[in-house]
Amino acid sequence: MYSFEGQSEPVQIATMLGLRNPGTFTPMKLASAVEAGIPAEAAKRAVHKLDPTGSFVDIHRIVPRSTLARRVAAKGRLDKDETSAVVRLLQVLLAAERLYHDRDEALDFLARPHALLEMKAPIEVAISTSVGADAVLDLIASAEAGTAV
Repeated sequence: MYSFEGQSEPVQIATMLGLRNPGTFTPMKLASAVEAGIPAEAAKRAVHKLDPTGSFVDIHRIVPRSTLARRVAAKGRLDKDETSAVVRLLQVLLAAERLYHDRDEALDFLARPHALLEMKAPIEVAISTSVGADAVLDLIASAEAGTAV
Protein backbone atom coordinates (compact mmCIF):
# COMPACT_ATOMS: atom_id res chain seq x y z
CA MET A 1 0.00 0.00 0.00
CA TYR A 2 1.17 3.48 -0.79
CA SER A 3 0.90 6.54 1.44
CA PHE A 4 0.15 9.62 -0.65
CA GLU A 5 -1.03 12.19 1.88
CA GLY A 6 -0.62 15.62 0.31
CA GLN A 7 1.16 14.44 -2.84
CA SER A 8 0.12 15.50 -6.34
CA GLU A 9 -1.33 12.96 -8.74
CA PRO A 10 1.78 12.94 -10.99
CA VAL A 11 3.96 12.21 -7.93
CA GLN A 12 1.58 9.44 -6.87
CA ILE A 13 1.60 7.85 -10.32
CA ALA A 14 5.38 8.12 -10.70
CA THR A 15 5.73 6.49 -7.27
CA MET A 16 3.35 3.66 -8.17
CA LEU A 17 5.30 3.03 -11.37
CA GLY A 18 8.63 3.11 -9.56
CA LEU A 19 9.97 5.88 -11.78
CA ARG A 20 13.14 7.70 -10.77
CA ASN A 21 12.78 10.79 -8.59
CA PRO A 22 8.99 10.52 -8.32
CA GLY A 23 8.81 13.51 -5.98
CA THR A 24 9.87 15.78 -8.84
CA PHE A 25 7.02 14.78 -11.16
CA THR A 26 4.75 17.49 -12.53
CA PRO A 27 1.93 17.02 -15.04
CA MET A 28 4.36 17.88 -17.85
CA LYS A 29 7.04 15.51 -16.59
CA LEU A 30 4.42 12.74 -16.42
CA ALA A 31 3.29 13.61 -19.96
CA SER A 32 6.91 13.31 -21.12
CA ALA A 33 7.22 9.93 -19.42
CA VAL A 34 4.05 8.75 -21.18
CA GLU A 35 5.42 9.97 -24.52
CA ALA A 36 8.70 8.10 -23.96
CA GLY A 37 6.95 4.97 -22.67
CA ILE A 38 7.47 3.44 -19.26
CA PRO A 39 9.49 0.30 -18.64
CA ALA A 40 7.29 -2.75 -19.20
CA GLU A 41 8.48 -4.26 -15.92
CA ALA A 42 7.41 -1.11 -14.03
CA ALA A 43 3.89 -1.30 -15.46
CA LYS A 44 3.61 -5.01 -14.70
CA ARG A 45 4.90 -4.51 -11.15
CA ALA A 46 2.59 -1.53 -10.47
CA VAL A 47 -0.54 -3.35 -11.65
CA HIS A 48 0.43 -6.48 -9.72
CA LYS A 49 1.00 -4.45 -6.55
CA LEU A 50 -2.43 -2.85 -6.93
CA ASP A 51 -4.18 -6.17 -7.45
CA PRO A 52 -1.89 -9.12 -6.61
CA THR A 53 -4.52 -11.73 -7.49
CA GLY A 54 -5.43 -10.16 -10.82
CA SER A 55 -9.10 -10.43 -9.86
CA PHE A 56 -9.95 -6.86 -10.79
CA VAL A 57 -7.15 -5.51 -12.96
CA ASP A 58 -5.57 -7.51 -15.77
CA ILE A 59 -2.65 -5.75 -17.44
CA HIS A 60 -3.09 -8.09 -20.39
CA ARG A 61 -6.21 -6.11 -21.30
CA ILE A 62 -3.78 -3.26 -22.00
CA VAL A 63 -0.74 -5.16 -23.29
CA PRO A 64 -1.14 -8.69 -24.71
CA ARG A 65 0.55 -11.38 -22.61
CA SER A 66 3.17 -12.35 -25.21
CA THR A 67 4.02 -8.70 -26.00
CA LEU A 68 4.43 -7.87 -22.32
CA ALA A 69 6.57 -10.96 -21.69
CA ARG A 70 8.81 -10.09 -24.64
CA ARG A 71 9.24 -6.49 -23.52
CA VAL A 72 9.90 -7.43 -19.90
CA ALA A 73 12.52 -10.00 -20.99
CA ALA A 74 14.20 -7.41 -23.25
CA LYS A 75 13.94 -4.71 -20.56
CA GLY A 76 11.86 -2.80 -23.09
CA ARG A 77 9.27 -0.08 -22.74
CA LEU A 78 5.56 0.13 -23.40
CA ASP A 79 4.61 2.35 -26.31
CA LYS A 80 2.92 5.66 -25.59
CA ASP A 81 -0.62 4.30 -26.11
CA GLU A 82 -0.02 1.40 -23.72
CA THR A 83 1.67 3.72 -21.23
CA SER A 84 -1.24 6.14 -21.49
CA ALA A 85 -3.69 3.31 -20.75
CA VAL A 86 -1.69 2.25 -17.68
CA VAL A 87 -1.59 5.85 -16.42
CA ARG A 88 -5.37 6.20 -17.02
CA LEU A 89 -5.90 3.05 -15.00
CA LEU A 90 -3.82 4.45 -12.13
CA GLN A 91 -5.64 7.81 -12.28
CA VAL A 92 -9.00 6.09 -12.05
CA LEU A 93 -7.85 3.84 -9.22
CA LEU A 94 -6.48 6.80 -7.26
CA ALA A 95 -9.77 8.67 -7.72
CA ALA A 96 -11.77 5.64 -6.54
CA GLU A 97 -9.49 5.26 -3.51
CA ARG A 98 -10.04 8.94 -2.64
CA LEU A 99 -13.79 8.31 -2.82
CA TYR A 100 -13.85 5.10 -0.79
CA HIS A 101 -10.75 5.57 1.41
CA ASP A 102 -10.04 1.87 0.92
CA ARG A 103 -8.32 -0.01 -1.92
CA ASP A 104 -10.52 -3.11 -1.70
CA GLU A 105 -13.73 -1.06 -1.81
CA ALA A 106 -12.32 1.02 -4.67
CA LEU A 107 -11.44 -2.13 -6.65
CA ASP A 108 -14.88 -3.57 -5.92
CA PHE A 109 -16.53 -0.38 -7.22
CA LEU A 110 -14.36 -0.45 -10.35
CA ALA A 111 -15.23 -4.10 -11.06
CA ARG A 112 -19.03 -3.82 -10.67
CA PRO A 113 -21.21 -2.91 -13.66
CA HIS A 114 -22.64 0.58 -13.18
CA ALA A 115 -25.97 1.91 -14.48
CA LEU A 116 -24.48 5.30 -15.39
CA LEU A 117 -21.89 3.52 -17.54
CA GLU A 118 -24.46 1.48 -19.50
CA MET A 119 -24.00 -1.44 -17.11
CA LYS A 120 -20.31 -1.73 -17.89
CA ALA A 121 -17.67 -2.07 -15.19
CA PRO A 122 -15.83 1.22 -14.61
CA ILE A 123 -12.46 -0.52 -14.98
CA GLU A 124 -13.40 -1.78 -18.45
CA VAL A 125 -14.65 1.65 -19.53
CA ALA A 126 -11.52 3.33 -18.13
CA ILE A 127 -9.09 1.00 -19.88
CA SER A 128 -10.84 1.16 -23.24
CA THR A 129 -10.22 4.82 -24.17
CA SER A 130 -9.25 8.14 -22.66
CA VAL A 131 -12.85 9.29 -23.16
CA GLY A 132 -13.99 6.23 -21.20
CA ALA A 133 -11.54 7.04 -18.40
CA ASP A 134 -12.91 10.60 -18.35
CA ALA A 135 -16.45 9.21 -18.01
CA VAL A 136 -15.39 7.14 -15.00
CA LEU A 137 -13.52 10.07 -13.46
CA ASP A 138 -16.63 12.24 -13.97
CA LEU A 139 -18.77 9.58 -12.27
CA ILE A 140 -16.37 9.48 -9.31
CA ALA A 141 -16.30 13.29 -9.11
CA SER A 142 -20.11 13.31 -9.07
CA ALA A 143 -20.08 10.77 -6.26
CA GLU A 144 -17.60 12.90 -4.30
CA ALA A 145 -19.95 15.85 -4.77
CA GLY A 146 -22.85 13.72 -3.59
CA THR A 147 -24.75 13.59 -6.87
CA ALA A 148 -24.12 10.05 -8.19
CA VAL A 149 -23.07 6.47 -7.46
